Amino acid sequence: MIKQISVIVIMTAVIVYGKVISVPGDFGTIQEGINNSAHTDTVLVSPGVYYENINFSGKNITLASLFLTTRDTSYTSQTIINGGGAGRVVNISNGESADAKLIGFTIMNGYSSYGSGIRILSSSPVISDNIIKDNQMGWYGEGCGIYLKHSSSTIYNNKIINNDGAYYGGGIAVDSSASVEILNNIITKHTTNSGYGVAYGAGISVMSSGGIKITKNLLYTNNVDFGEGDIISIINSDAEINKCTFYNTSTSGSTMAVYESQLTMKNSIIWSDVNFQGLAIDSSHFKSSLMNISYCNFNEATEGEGNISINPKFKNLETFGLQFQSPCINSGDPVSEPDPDGTIADMGWMPFNLSGYGTVSGTVTLDEGLGTMESVWIESGDEICRPLPTGDYVLNMAPGVYNITANLSAHESQTVENITVNPDEETTGVNFHLTNNSLAGIIEVSKDG
Repeated sequence: MIKQISVIVIMTAVIVYGKVISVPGDFGTIQEGINNSAHTDTVLVSPGVYYENINFSGKNITLASLFLTTRDTSYTSQTIINGGGAGRVVNISNGESADAKLIGFTIMNGYSSYGSGIRILSSSPVISDNIIKDNQMGWYGEGCGIYLKHSSSTIYNNKIINNDGAYYGGGIAVDSSASVEILNNIITKHTTNSGYGVAYGAGISVMSSGGIKITKNLLYTNNVDFGEGDIISIINSDAEINKCTFYNTSTSGSTMAVYESQLTMKNSIIWSDVNFQGLAIDSSHFKSSLMNISYCNFNEATEGEGNISINPKFKNLETFGLQFQSPCINSGDPVSEPDPDGTIADMGWMPFNLSGYGTVSGTVTLDEGLGTMESVWIESGDEICRPLPTGDYVLNMAPGVYNITANLSAHESQTVENITVNPDEETTGVNFHLTNNSLAGIIEVSKDG
């Protein structure tokens, strides 16, 4: 029975307006549910495999699995829309607004030239909390996972995995669009195929678009077979990248390709496998781009305020969280929004929670001609960090009393003893001046916090 519901408030603050149409309770297929819905209705789909190619048909509805009302992510993997390899799985191309929502499905096995998983054309839907995987397309296609054109969508909290064969954007392709927000997605295991040309942006491709915001995303193990931008390409566009982690497992090419574009990028990590011999950013073709890159960690030296090139110390190559002594912790833009623990923004998509820990900070200086900061390391027991090129360093420590040592290759080390670290406090002024003989240190210890 179709239920007439004005407002349902769930413990998770989910609000559902209009009628709730149950699939398969009220109608046997998802498309039948859509066809019998009206604006503001919710089509709520129970677990199962639905072999369908669905169309929102211009309706501003919420199409969702039981994840919507339970926040149980198991419903996302259990509620599958399978395109059967015969066309795109989801079509949203009739002027739908931001009131059209697709939430909590596995979307797979689509095949099309544009948007094998999801095509969004001249519409602005919200696409959230889905798994979009195992879709395919032939040469010269665009956006195998998600394709947007002339649209202004929000795409967040999705896992976009193993969508294969696009020419532009194996994971997501944004074409001739504006005000698109790509937030908190995992995008991995995509290949773009060049045919007889050059392919771009295996993870994300942005073309001829403006106001594109790419925030808190993880992109890794994406590969262009012959082209540029294994992780992302930005062509003739205006884009902002903030708090993202890009990890390139290719051996050549480029992690990012930026052509004829304006790019603002901060608080991000752009790193690569040890076998990578390409470029972090390729902007060599066509006209030069205007790039403002700051407070990022690149696998190669990159100009810009606060940029570093130091091993980010990931916990693993799956979640790409940071180890306790990562140089990316508290190294983001100090005027950016703080991390959830209240500290300065970290670089990368997953901040490290420093609640309950303390920090020791100071500055290392060297006699002229003695060496460079790249050869210095600070250590206390198992905790090790390298100072920034300016000599500033931060050690994140569990509460306790420590000896802190500064080391310079081929020279004596220098130790400051009995430094007390308290939870949620910073012990500042633990400074070192290294000379040819490492005779003395400048030690001024104070607490802030």
